[in-house]
Amino acid sequence: GVLHRNLAIHYINQDELDLSLQSVHKSIEALHRKYLSSLDSLPNKERLKTNLFNIQLISSLNVKTKVWLKLAEGNAENNTYYYEQALKTIKLNDWLIDLTRLSDIDYKSKLYWRKIATNLYSQAVELCYKTNKAEDAFYFFEKNKALQLLEDINLKTLRASVKIPQKIVRQEA
Repeated sequence: GVLHRNLAIHYINQDELDLSLQSVHKSIEALHRKYLSSLDSLPNKERLKTNLFNIQLISSLNVKTKVWLKLAEGNAENNTYYYEQALKTIKLNDWLIDLTRLSDIDYKSKLYWRKIATNLYSQAVELCYKTNKAEDAFYFFEKNKALQLLEDINLKTLRASVKIPQKIVRQEA
């Protein structure tokens, strides 16, 4: 799965988007361990709940989103289809990130998931803006804001629980 994802990234860099889409599709099939009927098919959420490779799958879904967006940008007459596929992929990835993030309790992992989620939400808001999907844009914008707020609350809680000299606290603020 990882090999096909890396090959898809290579094809993106070479502007071979059809080959990239095929490669990332193979990556998703391998990581999901199930055949998907077409290039625009995505894994079933129920099966993903027990999948062992969700972290790698998140990365492959990010690549697939990138391919759909590049296809939309380069194909004005059919960009609606590509944008819809990108949004569908982002929504599955959002769900999968939530599932994986909630099960991974290590602090460094939480920082990693926040970074991945923030990038996804920013990409989603931009896509929704381009496609005039205000409700979806609002959802991703608010989810990003909530994630940032949670990060601020956790940081303040950590600071309150640790005795840091006031001089250092003022320097950071």
